[in-house]
Parts: sequence; structure tokens; C-alpha cells
Amino acid sequence: MIATLGHVAFQVTDLGRSVRHACEVLGLRETERRNGTVFLSHGPRQHALEYREGPVTCLDHVALQASTSDALDAVAQRLEAAGVSTTSGPDDPFVERAIRFRMESGHTFDVFLPTTDAMTGYAVQGQPPRVPPGVSPRQVGHVNLNFGDLPAARALFVDVLGFRESDIIVDPDGNDLVYFLRCGAAHHTVGLASGPDGHFHYAFQVDTVQDLVRLGDAVSASDNQLLWGPGRHGPGDNVATYHAEPSGVLIEYFAEMQLIFDDRWQPRTWSIADSRTNNIWGPSVDVGPLFEKSIPVAVAERVTV
Repeated sequence: MIATLGHVAFQVTDLGRSVRHACEVLGLRETERRNGTVFLSHGPRQHALEYREGPVTCLDHVALQASTSDALDAVAQRLEAAGVSTTSGPDDPFVERAIRFRMESGHTFDVFLPTTDAMTGYAVQGQPPRVPPGVSPRQVGHVNLNFGDLPAARALFVDVLGFRESDIIVDPDGNDLVYFLRCGAAHHTVGLASGPDGHFHYAFQVDTVQDLVRLGDAVSASDNQLLWGPGRHGPGDNVATYHAEPSGVLIEYFAEMQLIFDDRWQPRTWSIADSRTNNIWGPSVDVGPLFEKSIPVAVAERVTV
């Protein structure tokens, strides 16, 4: 039902600096502005990132792309059957139709179907339609979100939206901390973690590890620094870096994500106490400061599911 991650939208405290960072460091391009919202793309007409300015940096919503028109209808029906109310989604550029729902945690999601011309002039494995500044990603990768009620979040994504578990991180007592969920071959499109309701990081995929070296140089040239990496994660096997953009949103760039094509795959269990979970190459810097970069969801009326 869900084909891929579409985009993530944030409220940021410094819209100008965040947009410049997206264009000059991340290699995105501004495609449109509507009612104070800036839409940014990594190549196709369909945007990958939304920014709007506000008093605090927080997550506005996450958008998931439906595989077909019938799949979008099926998602709406399954959400309603699970007691989750839906409304019509926003009028975003190059979106044919969309639905929106809000979890009890406050996380807002859009599920949308792009217009037929949204990808015109750009193939996922082809040459992008422009030569960008910065280090432009190949495609949107994944989003990791925090939930105070992790079992409820897992139930919605697995039982209602049809995601599958790839790997699980547990605490030293064996309690589940993080679920890595996939909707296609990529190891994870959504990560669900235990913590205060909010957003942990948003990830873009690049072609090679050399792009991560270029990103490190670009981040440094912008008077910023990487917070972690490069290193190779255990869950997902991807080589990754993390840095915070000017308003505080944590951005991951990664290459070489594990692909899972066999439906017989059984999720592996990783311990948070094992240094190989974060970096199989060996002990790395303390990842604790990364979690301090988590941001809340946008203030909105909570709904009862």
C-alpha cells in the first residue's frame, strides 16, 4: 500500500538559514512557496522537504506516498476501521489527492498520490535535471520518529499501514527500543523509537561513501560540523553521517543501505549496549548528544484513537 516516504515538513526558527543550508549544503532546490511554506526538492518536481517559520523548531508532518490510487483508498479504509479519523490532505504541489490523519501521540501523517507528471524529467537512477551546488542526494531515505507509546505506534504501522519489521534494538533488559520498518526493499523507510513524542532525524540517500566525504567538507565550509560518522550501522548496514541544520533539525546522509527482497526475512535483535549496533567498525563517539537533537511534534489538539 505504501510505496515510499514522500517528504517531511518542519517548522523552523530561522527559515532563511534553513533554506540556504538545504540549497547550498544539501544540494536541494526551492521549487515553490505557498502561504509561507517553502517546498524543496532533491531533483523531481515532487518536493522532499517543507519548511515554514515558527517560534520553535518542531515536526509538522510526515508524508507517505501510496503505491496506487486503489492503495490510497485501502489505507483510508483501514485507518477508519482501526478507529483513526482521516481528513482530506493539504493542497501541495504535484499531489493528485491525499488524506491526513493524526495519531494520539500528536504525529501527523499525509498519505498521498502524486500527479502523473510529478517525476517528469528525472529518473531515480538517472541523471538529475540540473547540476546542483552542495551534495545533492539521490533520493529520500527514511524518517525516524519517537513515541511515548511505542507498541501503539508499531501496531499502526505494521497492522494498519502494512509495514514489515527488519530489525529491532532492545535495551539491556531486552525491552524493545527501536523498530526499523520497511515498505519496499530498503531496510527501513520509517524508524520508530521509544521516547518523548517527536522527531529524531530525517535521512537522504547518496550514491557512494565518497558523497559522505564531500558532505563533511560542505558542512565544515558552512561553519558547521558533523555530529557523528561516518560509520556503518548494524541495523540497515548503511554508512551514515549526522549533522544538525541551522534550525536544529537532525539530518542523516547515508549510502549502501541493506536491501531485503525475501519475505522470509526474520528481524534481527540488536542490543543498545553493544557498540556494533551503532557502528560495526568499532566504538565511536557517544551517540547520546544525537538524541538531544530530537524535536517535538507541532502543537496540536491531541485526538483519541
